[in-house]
Amino acid sequence: MENIRKRVNELTTKVIEFSRQMEANDALAKGTGILDVLEKMTSIYNKKEYYALFSGEVKTGKSSLINSILGENICTVDGGVCTNTNTIVRYGTEERITVYYAAKDGESAEPRPDIIDRTSIDNYVSEKKNKNNKKNVRLIVVELPNEHLKGGLVLIDTPGLGSLNPLHAATTFSMAPLADVIFLVGSGESELTESEISYVKQLLECSKCQSVIHVLTHMDQGNPSVVLTKNKEHLSEVKDWKEGELQFCMVSNENLKKHKAGVVTDYSTTGFDKFFPLLETIENNIEVIMAKRQVECLLNALRDYGNILNTLLQSFSSPEKAAAKKKQLEDAAARLNEIKKESGAWKTKLNGEIKKLNARANNRIKADFVDVKSSIEEKLQMDEFINNPEQLGGVVSGAVINKTNKLQDYLSDEFAHTYSWLKKETGLSIIQEQLDNIGGDAEKYTVSDDIKIDKVSIYRNAFLSNVFMYGTLGGSVVGGVVGAVVGTVFFPGVGTLAGAEIGAAIAGAVGTLIGGVRAFIKGAERVKAEKRRKIMEAITPQLSTSQSNISTKVAEIITDGETQLMITFSKELDNESATCANVLRGLDSDSQQRKQISDKKRECDKYLAQAATLHKDLTK
Repeated sequence: MENIRKRVNELTTKVIEFSRQMEANDALAKGTGILDVLEKMTSIYNKKEYYALFSGEVKTGKSSLINSILGENICTVDGGVCTNTNTIVRYGTEERITVYYAAKDGESAEPRPDIIDRTSIDNYVSEKKNKNNKKNVRLIVVELPNEHLKGGLVLIDTPGLGSLNPLHAATTFSMAPLADVIFLVGSGESELTESEISYVKQLLECSKCQSVIHVLTHMDQGNPSVVLTKNKEHLSEVKDWKEGELQFCMVSNENLKKHKAGVVTDYSTTGFDKFFPLLETIENNIEVIMAKRQVECLLNALRDYGNILNTLLQSFSSPEKAAAKKKQLEDAAARLNEIKKESGAWKTKLNGEIKKLNARANNRIKADFVDVKSSIEEKLQMDEFINNPEQLGGVVSGAVINKTNKLQDYLSDEFAHTYSWLKKETGLSIIQEQLDNIGGDAEKYTVSDDIKIDKVSIYRNAFLSNVFMYGTLGGSVVGGVVGAVVGTVFFPGVGTLAGAEIGAAIAGAVGTLIGGVRAFIKGAERVKAEKRRKIMEAITPQLSTSQSNISTKVAEIITDGETQLMITFSKELDNESATCANVLRGLDSDSQQRKQISDKKRECDKYLAQAATLHKDLTK
């Protein structure tokens, strides 16, 4: 591994220098942004941190599991559940615990963080000591000289997904884009609920994480084997899992404590005899995983540069072809400039489409809540639901979350369609097709088919370097950054903006509804003959309020989406203009510059071959 690490570092240094030379040359690749991605990804690679997000229903033992992993009590396991506070636990040469606060309404700057000791953590994350997060805590970062963290493993303890507190789910979603692996924690006492499965789908969509480990705690209670079998069935329906993406394990945090105290002698009853080897595999592979990501980033950058150089070289082969390409590029550049000048016109048209989208979304929300109300009325005809507020609350939760999932998919599609319409309406899509074909018969630059690279995940991780500050997570990671990550990574970007935003923002409205319904149902339990009517009387205004809240949230998301569409479109115009200018300069190059392009092509080929060899060595 030492030799491969050295080879990766040396090649990275060479490719970054090559990238700087490419982007400093007007006739090559100035303004492509490839260098920026390379430098950001290198920053993450140098940190060598791998993020494990612990999520699941409240009181399933997430915090206890983290404490068991660390072998010391860091995360609170008190009866009071967490508020909207995430806790990040990473390696540090000395113990240091930092509390970060969110800026209050109307304030732009966040308050100065506090340094606390571990005995004070409860005062910031416990519901009974910091009810509804009145202290406005945004994040707690714990640095520990712990062996399990020394290799780069970072643990994220979240409040949970199934709580009736509206802050919990939103806070969990805010950390999702950081996750490299998700530990989905459930209890051996009960199978995953419909609501939790819906949340899992949202979490995966928001994080784009491909690795999930379902850990069943309390294996010393209930009938965990049956529960685990049921959970496997539920999770198999979440998505089409590829080999190795979903793993399972059962543990007992309580039995581990007893084993350490000598009360339980059989270590296998703790389940950690299987869990720790699983964790050790992750710990041992962190550096390999990060090195592989770095090499994949190098491969993508070099292939992009190779395509640029190939196009230029092919154009030099024939003066007639070069002249034709030059005319195409000049026409494209002129039209791009016209689109820029017509920004007022296309922004007005876009605003009209956004208003139509907002009206369609509002009508959809109204119809969704009619369906939810009908579903509740149907369930109330059954005694098992009228006499069980928890079960009825689960029905309400599942119905609303199911509609929310479909709503976020709907908005994502609508944004994508609107953006596609804008490009066609202005003529940008036609210009891009022309520019894509500008290389004519130039052969596209490819690597061996054996090398499969997830380019999306590479650029996602490169973007995440923006949220690091002073070795800890800095800047706001709630809502806006979630949307920004998704909006930056995926072309055309804004197509998936709504998914992440709804996952975080609408969770508050859903949580308010569920919490209100549960409270009213409990009060209605005392009613006898008119129980059904009383329950519906209690639920109806809650449904109305939540419908209004979600409509307001969606309107905000759509407005933000319009802004993102404009920004993304403007960036595309600038990028295409830069492309035209670069290739035009290349076509006008003299013989000396053409030799320089040929030399760069050979250099690019050499680095690409080295990167391909490294990638194969890392995937053995």
